[in-house]
Amino acid sequence: MNILSRSVAYSLGRTVLALQPTGNAGTYLRAVQEAFPNSANVRYIPFSSPFPAMGIFTEGTSTVCQSYGVSDLAGGTATFFTSWQPAFVSPTAWTNPSFLALANRMRALLNTVSLSPGDRLILVGHSWGGAAAQVLAAQLAWSGVSRDIQCLTFGSPKIGNSGLVQLLRAATCLRLMTSTDAVADSPPTISEAPVLYASTPFLLSLVYSQYMNGPGGVEVAQDGTATARPSPSSVSWGVVDNLYAAASGSLGPFAPSHWMGAYLSAMSSWRAPSAGDTLVEAPTPPVPSAITRAEWQLNADMIEGKLGATEGLNVAYIPPVYVARAQIVGSHPRTYIVVQGADLICTCATKSEAHTIAKALNRLYRRLLEDSQSLSKTAFNDAINYFLLAAANPASGITPTLNVTT
Repeated sequence: MNILSRSVAYSLGRTVLALQPTGNAGTYLRAVQEAFPNSANVRYIPFSSPFPAMGIFTEGTSTVCQSYGVSDLAGGTATFFTSWQPAFVSPTAWTNPSFLALANRMRALLNTVSLSPGDRLILVGHSWGGAAAQVLAAQLAWSGVSRDIQCLTFGSPKIGNSGLVQLLRAATCLRLMTSTDAVADSPPTISEAPVLYASTPFLLSLVYSQYMNGPGGVEVAQDGTATARPSPSSVSWGVVDNLYAAASGSLGPFAPSHWMGAYLSAMSSWRAPSAGDTLVEAPTPPVPSAITRAEWQLNADMIEGKLGATEGLNVAYIPPVYVARAQIVGSHPRTYIVVQGADLICTCATKSEAHTIAKALNRLYRRLLEDSQSLSKTAFNDAINYFLLAAANPASGITPTLNVTT
């Protein structure tokens, strides 16, 4: 079974379609046996809100683990928007908690099958399930699993930061899109949807704007033409100002362009990219220099163990609009927050942690100023984003350990 074969990819898509909410164990079994007559060990896990149906089967030395996507808006899409804090797969790779939760369910299903050392593992998913399949592949790569891991996805959203995408490159990936499937371009970048990010809470904007597509992107048109691309060619975010509202309409998981049936229709006559059945991967997007600088400075701070030792820091020459401050809100109970101007940066468990974060951020701003003589909004966003992601992750090695709760 070769995942890069057009016919096999189409057949796997048909078995994924059998996992939709209207399906059941019988329809999944029939779809698998029809597409793969030599399959065995077929198992079906039904939809259980908010999680979609999943399935697993073997054929020869290949094991296929599959997941469907969002089954209801309230249970699926809302999960993505309400669980925005990054969930770490490794110290440098993070994803959305809802993607990781579904990936863990797929991994638990996979653990019910005994794999031999030389067996191939094929992870397949549509939409949310596609994101989870990629996250699981990255998890296995980080865990040091040494086997042929292949990943086939249909309409997967962006999966996480550049560190996660880098881990995923250890697997062979085919990420299929239709030209107007906005889910495959979600969440959009700031340049694609400036109105949306202007109306989104500051910290959410910082996190969502860091999401990247996984490798192996191929756009399949309804006439069968297949083109290697990082994202869909005909998605426009225009003046969208509410991501949740957009997800409920033409830019969301229930739009016809995102349906599994639309993918099967396009694939029924598809032609491979110019290199035959060999997947042509899109180039990796360049990392902005400001992110590289901020990341290096943050790593240096962690190595020196100085993020917690910032007493007496002189921040007088930092522009007031960029100065981070710790504040107490309420009295019973007290809430400790870090603010920058009118923006809430995070909520902390203790007063000392709020002060530690504020002082460490100011120290990072000062180093940026010393380096560039001016603090751009881009550099500020990069610095604060890297710091908060590290502060929220105990594995980052920050001393003292910080507990960012919101």
